[in-house]
Amino acid sequence: MSIAAEAIGAAAIGGDSPAALVLEYVTTPWPITIATPYVRTLWPVTVQPAPEQRVTTPWPVTIAPPGVVATPWPVRVLPASVVGGLDGAASWAAAPNGLWTAVVTLGGADISDRIDHSAPVRVRRSRNAAALAEFTFLPASNLAPQSLIGRAVTIAFAQQGGGNAQRVFTGVVQLTEVGLDIGSIACLCTDRAQEIWAAMSREAIDDAVGGRWHAAVSGEPDDNFRYMEERLQSVGASWALDVWQSPRIIPWRAAARSLTVRTADVDEGSLAIELPTRDSLRSRIICRFQYRYTLLRYRGAIAQFNQPLSFFVSWYDFTTGELLKDSVQWLTSAMVESAASSLPDWFATTPLTILRPTPGSYELRRPFLDPVPPYEGSLGGTDSVTFVLPPDVAPSLATGFRQEYGALWQQSVTRDYTINVVWPEIEAQLGGPVWDEIGATLEAEFDQPDWGRDVSVEPAIPGAVGLGDASLAWQPEGADEAAAEVIMRTLLDRAWVSLWAASRSGRVSFALACRPDLWLDTRITVEHERMRAQGDVEQVEHLLDVASGNATSEVLLAVGMPGNADAPHPAWVLPPAPIDEYFPPVSAYSCTIGTYVGGDPESPPFDDSAMVGFVTNREGAAVEGREYYPHKLTIRAPDMAAEDRDPRELVSETEIAVAIPTDLLETIV
Repeated sequence: MSIAAEAIGAAAIGGDSPAALVLEYVTTPWPITIATPYVRTLWPVTVQPAPEQRVTTPWPVTIAPPGVVATPWPVRVLPASVVGGLDGAASWAAAPNGLWTAVVTLGGADISDRIDHSAPVRVRRSRNAAALAEFTFLPASNLAPQSLIGRAVTIAFAQQGGGNAQRVFTGVVQLTEVGLDIGSIACLCTDRAQEIWAAMSREAIDDAVGGRWHAAVSGEPDDNFRYMEERLQSVGASWALDVWQSPRIIPWRAAARSLTVRTADVDEGSLAIELPTRDSLRSRIICRFQYRYTLLRYRGAIAQFNQPLSFFVSWYDFTTGELLKDSVQWLTSAMVESAASSLPDWFATTPLTILRPTPGSYELRRPFLDPVPPYEGSLGGTDSVTFVLPPDVAPSLATGFRQEYGALWQQSVTRDYTINVVWPEIEAQLGGPVWDEIGATLEAEFDQPDWGRDVSVEPAIPGAVGLGDASLAWQPEGADEAAAEVIMRTLLDRAWVSLWAASRSGRVSFALACRPDLWLDTRITVEHERMRAQGDVEQVEHLLDVASGNATSEVLLAVGMPGNADAPHPAWVLPPAPIDEYFPPVSAYSCTIGTYVGGDPESPPFDDSAMVGFVTNREGAAVEGREYYPHKLTIRAPDMAAEDRDPRELVSETEIAVAIPTDLLETIV
């Protein structure tokens, strides 16, 4: 009898409880077959049912079947061995056996099996340049090579056998070359970058690029591609098309992906560094901006002359009765009207006022002629001499006049700004300034020739009345203060980007096992026993030897001055407009009208250019040897100083210190 049978028999008889079975040796007379293994123990075994566990939540939970997402385009999931691990080229198993093949379509047809194995397939991508590709194929039939120009081309690198293809180029055939020995056709292809950018609207470019642009800085570009390039000068970024020919703006130091390359990752002997040179570096950019506009000017001046009646009549010595001076030839109203109406470039702003003597009889007593000392003595036994001015004569005479004038003219004003944008740290390191100069001119042209000759022609100058000055700066929209500010900010942005571009003119180059995913949006850190550097991919060239399947990626990094520090775009504080410190003298507002009497012993020789005003002579018999003048009245308008009439240049010079982003760059010698 088996032990198992004894145990089962004991269980069948019973025990202390259903849950506690005591195994005992029992002899049974029949055989029992055990289908499953068993365990015998010398101690009691208790079996308890598993407790039921539940979780209660205060919110409803719905369990739904898995969803299915459909896309209108095919999706290929690459294995982790293909794309996994951007940290280190060696960790990226591009192809399981490290061998590649090219998948090429030409005009939509797959020509991969006709690719010439004796020539490489090459794809080069650079920042700020069109992507280029080269391949050679053997045509299936005779064709004209020129018929290939403009045909669509795609190139992908795939594992040998065609798996895990990754596109590296999309474009068109640019030119062809026939290999006469075997009848092959070599194709040089481009991604049509210039055409694609040129086809974009300026609004789309503005949204993509940002930055600033003004025709006064760049001129009017030929097409929108040139417009994009000019606008990009104010932004720390580059342009390119991606592998699908989509336009992309790639910021500096803000790459989408990062990669670390170590000594073991690169091909032996391929790692090289070219540091920025003093010739390529810049420590300052001089921004010259000239804002030229027309200042519309007004000036009010006065012509005023007055002489007392005693000036015109005879002079006597009342003590002795001697005639001291004869009367002078009178100023006439006609002379005043003629002279007052002939001021070149000036126009009357008030009516002409002529002061005329009152007709009647005047006693020429001493107090009348000379109030001090009081009258004493007699004149030949009489107390006075009577001067009679008839009523029909008085209106034709004048003792003075008054007339206000105005003048309108244009003056060219140029604000000449010089703004030195300086990177002090690099200037100290270079031992002195190394600079470039950029500039722009904004001109607000005034093209209304009748203005100034016809007072009714707009624009009117506010406050252009009476004596004094008033002006209006002609600054129409697009050539006004707002436009001048945009231009200055554009120049300053370009200066800062120019300093940054010069600082990142160093290059690190190396080659590694083919990385078809590597593009210009990647920032690479190079770890080498004698160098640590970090920079943006400036250029990557994929080269495939079709015959062997071996492929490499040759990389060029843009690196700059060491420091590895960011620097924000400056918040520019524009310099104030220069101040014109010239103020006209008081004489600028009054006409020249002198008084010159001929026939006196002290009368100087007549000088027509110097004797401007009322020119007269003593009446009576001419005395030999004395100077006599022509009887006339002239008025000279106020002289315009050079500061008032000549082109004016107001100078402002400012220096702005800036910080520039720097890269990780360490060398160990």
